[in-house]
Amino acid sequence: MRPPVALVLVLLLAALGPLCEGASLGCPATAVPDTPEQIARQKELSAQFLGHYPGDPFIPLDAKFDALAAQVGIAGDVLRYFLGCLFCYVLALVHAWLPDDPSLKHFYSFFWGFTISWACFGVNTFIPLISSLFVLCICKLMGSSKYTPPVVFFVAMGVTSACHIYRLYIDYGGYTLDVSGPQMIITIKLTQFAWNVYDHGKDAGKYTHRVANAVDIGQVSFLQFLSFIFFFGGYLGGPAYEFQDYMRFTNGEMFKDEPNKQKPGLLARIVPAGVSFAISISALLINLTVAKQFNAFALLCDEFAAEPFYRQVGILWLTVALTRSKYYCIWNLAEGGMILSGFGYNGRDKKTNTILWDRCNNAKILSVEFGESIRESITEWNKKTSLWLREYAYERMMEFHFPQWIAMYGTMAVSAFWHGFYSGYYITFGFGAWLQSVGKSMRAVLRPYFEDYATGKTPFWYNMAGRVITGIMLNFVTVSFMVVTIENCLTIWKRVGYFGLVVGFTVQAGLILWKMTPMFKAKNQVYRDAVAARKAKKSQ
Repeated sequence: MRPPVALVLVLLLAALGPLCEGASLGCPATAVPDTPEQIARQKELSAQFLGHYPGDPFIPLDAKFDALAAQVGIAGDVLRYFLGCLFCYVLALVHAWLPDDPSLKHFYSFFWGFTISWACFGVNTFIPLISSLFVLCICKLMGSSKYTPPVVFFVAMGVTSACHIYRLYIDYGGYTLDVSGPQMIITIKLTQFAWNVYDHGKDAGKYTHRVANAVDIGQVSFLQFLSFIFFFGGYLGGPAYEFQDYMRFTNGEMFKDEPNKQKPGLLARIVPAGVSFAISISALLINLTVAKQFNAFALLCDEFAAEPFYRQVGILWLTVALTRSKYYCIWNLAEGGMILSGFGYNGRDKKTNTILWDRCNNAKILSVEFGESIRESITEWNKKTSLWLREYAYERMMEFHFPQWIAMYGTMAVSAFWHGFYSGYYITFGFGAWLQSVGKSMRAVLRPYFEDYATGKTPFWYNMAGRVITGIMLNFVTVSFMVVTIENCLTIWKRVGYFGLVVGFTVQAGLILWKMTPMFKAKNQVYRDAVAARKAKKSQ
């Protein structure tokens, strides 16, 4: 009998616990107080990102938000973002009680989404508004032309890139929340929408999901489109979703398989929404307490360089993993609002017939932090973005006969551009693609030796070893995302002896050589025959 995975994971975390004290490195650079000029500049930038100018109706609330933020000990923009997502819970309850009038619901969604955006970003809200209207006009004019998706891609990605570049110019390395966050989500929506318009009336072939998502652009009104873009539930924290899913949610078609063909009642929604909210608050508390001991930039300090190697590896792992708590906080908070509105509904479990509320889930935390492979961890992180990249970047490139390696690295390039232009991002996504490739090769070589041919399962120790190796290698690479520049990344990698690169390239070379041997070829043939026999037996 295998020990519970959760128990093993808890024991693993307990073993890493003693590293907490050593990870509070206290880098002198982080203790230098800002000068009055720097403080004044930061206030100026915050006001610019906020976008509220004289006469704005939200100005009286700004001072109250800032005062509350100072008392709580967090930045005003973060508090405003958090409260905006929290207010969506109230809006979701009201939305569920609205009459079954799609036009009323569209107006309600657009009005409140636009209002929340204005409360957080002021006049900067015109960026997503104008760019979305421009893309709709392109789709109306070009229809299902093969040029529609690439034109929309360059327009949408161009606007998002301009936001990133402007931010780099005026606030390099800053973390003030601005309109580029929602604009990134909207870029996914716009590019998906363009491909959906292109797919209308075409043979989907093996990509059956395209049939349900295809859009007849002639039937799309401006109100429908704007409510899709500004729907309050996912505007601030995501995730992105398909236009047709939003339409089916608004007109009630999403719930056609329910016994009464109606949205599940409040009691059915409030429990899963409460679970998402509780996870969000837990992640917030972790971020405000434990995670503060693991500042990624502290890895650049001499104290970290002086640590023994095994502690460096553990500190690096915990630093990067705990930094992700801020994403789990906002994503789960947004997911709770989506569930409460009913949009989180995802049918019923075929075995238990219980309602599934995971349509808007954006990360499976245990799968990300303790995935058995790099691919699993990446796939379960920012899931809707991963889905967008797979279905609208990778699949489309493969469909147009690009080599697989170009499609894979091209997809990672799209992801990097979408995230921004810090050089560290490109290290993350470039080496992330490489790690996936190495992991795929390892699976192909190792499974013939360790898989049970009768059941297709691998030993428990094999799976747990995969989780540990994945966590170490993934966080070695993704620290570059946290410290934002190649220079910072290379400094940290040098201090840990470039172990991730050494191990990765050594394993890759070894796998290539071993796959060429007659012993492996014979073993692999036996394995493939066993898999084929197992599949044939299962299909009988």
